[in-house]
Amino acid sequence: MAALACSSYYESCEKYDVFISFRGSDIRHGFLSHMQNELDRNNVDVYVDERIERGKEISTALKVAIEASEISLVIFSQGYASSTWCLEELVKIMECKEIHRQTVIPVFYNIDPSHVRKQLGTYSDAFAKHEENFQNTSEKLQSWRSALTKTANLSGYTYLSDNQNESKFIGKIVSCIVKKLAAKNSMKSRDSKLLDGIYKRFTEVVSSMKIEPQIELGSREKGQDGNTKQGKNGFMGMKVKFSSVGNWTSRPKNADHDFKDN
Repeated sequence: MAALACSSYYESCEKYDVFISFRGSDIRHGFLSHMQNELDRNNVDVYVDERIERGKEISTALKVAIEASEISLVIFSQGYASSTWCLEELVKIMECKEIHRQTVIPVFYNIDPSHVRKQLGTYSDAFAKHEENFQNTSEKLQSWRSALTKTANLSGYTYLSDNQNESKFIGKIVSCIVKKLAAKNSMKSRDSKLLDGIYKRFTEVVSSMKIEPQIELGSREKGQDGNTKQGKNGFMGMKVKFSSVGNWTSRPKNADHDFKDN
């Protein structure tokens, strides 16, 4: 599941299997490192932001990485909501879920899911500070709250260190990710075969007509073999222009019905 060259949204970017959103100081050297090791052992390509000192705004590169990932794994910890960087990541992740149907898996690490959903406990304390710092940007605060609530309402995994085995817990999450990626790859393979069949039939029909099509496909990507392949828009993103051939002429601009013969 190696990273692939990507051209559908941004040039010179890579595609990833999983993007992990987390607050570094809470889990970087423990839970996160164990999660990364297990994902790597299963050949899952992961994007993890290695920046330690974070500003208030996430970078364009990070937004690209989120868009270029099949799955976003959001690890909610006690301090997650105190990071405006994490909250901005989450807004972008949920945007990708709604627009691009990206899979989002929430993990509640030593925190009650209801605290995330309703912004209680440490999340309430974090937003009290955010409200002081962002008094004139109520829309931003609301977008953060909405993203937390929507994500916490998704099916996910909850870890409470008092009564759970961390290794087994991580294993369940990784197993779920591997299955979801396999299903996505299988669906892409079926879609590709279907598209090939439709395109083949289309070219057969066009070749039997006295017209020459100029085809503009939707987004295109380069596969691992270096060949250009149909991208996300697929056959539905194809535009066809017909040029005149032989005794046929192009359709008059103001014509409402059939083509006219010369």
